Amino acid sequence: YLDYLQYFGDEDTRNATGYSLNDDYFDVMVERDPRFLAIYPFLSAGVSFYMGRPETAIALMEKGAESLSPEDQPESFWIWRHMALDRLLLTGDIPGTIQNFERAASWAEGTPGQESYGPFFRDTANFLRQNPDSTAVQIYGWQTVFYDAIDEPIRQRAEQELAKLGLRKVVNEQGR
Repeated sequence: YLDYLQYFGDEDTRNATGYSLNDDYFDVMVERDPRFLAIYPFLSAGVSFYMGRPETAIALMEKGAESLSPEDQPESFWIWRHMALDRLLLTGDIPGTIQNFERAASWAEGTPGQESYGPFFRDTANFLRQNPDSTAVQIYGWQTVFYDAIDEPIRQRAEQELAKLGLRKVVNEQGR
């Protein structure tokens, strides 16, 4: 984990390698210590957004979630929330998003001191049942990936995803 933080924060290294090693670091961390909850917010950001690979991030979180329980790790409900947001913002998988928010709700509701999160997650799931069009939030998500990308393949993936959502690229006089 500390090696990852050093890698991620080292601008010279990132300029040479981009973010291409993010998923390798998290694969090792999830394999060796899936109960170390501090990695999951970084996994979501580092792999979903900085690498533009939400499918990989979700798969790693699902693998880690197999070793978690609200009884043993009271704040483990957050992993389901991270998966839900990656699905909602980047994959458009509304049924999966709803399922993840429901799981986050049930884990939070049964955890002393965390119960107040349950209704919020459940309300979010119910909202998505009533309003399943996630196009606007997916556009926001992929624009974030595009603007944060330093690796050309990631930028191209974001452009492709935005084009699928109906956007077109326009370059202004300053080349932006």
